[in-house]
Amino acid sequence: MKLKRFFEEYFLKKRYIFSVAERDVDFSDINHLPDNLKISFYNIPSASKENFKDLLKQIVPDVLLERYTSRYEQNKNWKLLIAYSGEKPVGCNWILEIPDNSFLFDSFVHNTDHILLGNFFVIQDFRGKGINKLMVKKALKYIYENHKDKIPVFIVEKSNTSSIKSSEGIGARIYGVNYLVKFLKRNIISIYFQNEKFEKAWVLHRYKQTIF
Repeated sequence: MKLKRFFEEYFLKKRYIFSVAERDVDFSDINHLPDNLKISFYNIPSASKENFKDLLKQIVPDVLLERYTSRYEQNKNWKLLIAYSGEKPVGCNWILEIPDNSFLFDSFVHNTDHILLGNFFVIQDFRGKGINKLMVKKALKYIYENHKDKIPVFIVEKSNTSSIKSSEGIGARIYGVNYLVKFLKRNIISIYFQNEKFEKAWVLHRYKQTIF
């Protein structure tokens, strides 16, 4: 296991690109949330950056806090769902609305027909309660109602078996496979297969990531 993780970290990582069709999702449970649980969109433009950061600090790991706080200035691209237990924020889920041009994000060049779900977090004491699944369904409902021409996608590492199981549990299916070729931990080439056929490869240093 340690050797496998070393290989994935330094040389080659496999990831799945998941997507899900509206007809395959059962939305009934988001209309009947457990007592004391609320899932709603956070209005980023109406908040101060300080309040925005304070909210995230209650949910996400410290190592990611600055990166996610920078999304305050990119709020035209990002939408943020927050799960609350009473008044306490216990989870978050991001939706990235793709700009007018294809662009690099998370070592993958997304087309304009994509809309990306990702960066799901639930704090430790509230895991195993189905909150993440409910947040994803809430995000998908928003996408199907407001972006009917978009394909909702999310990227899951092959080694993340719990996220794969969760994705399949809401009706998602593997849309494609992505390999990241690495050099000293750094992603240098991203290769994409769809329906077991080679589609594209990107030399990543040629692309500038502008959304984080």
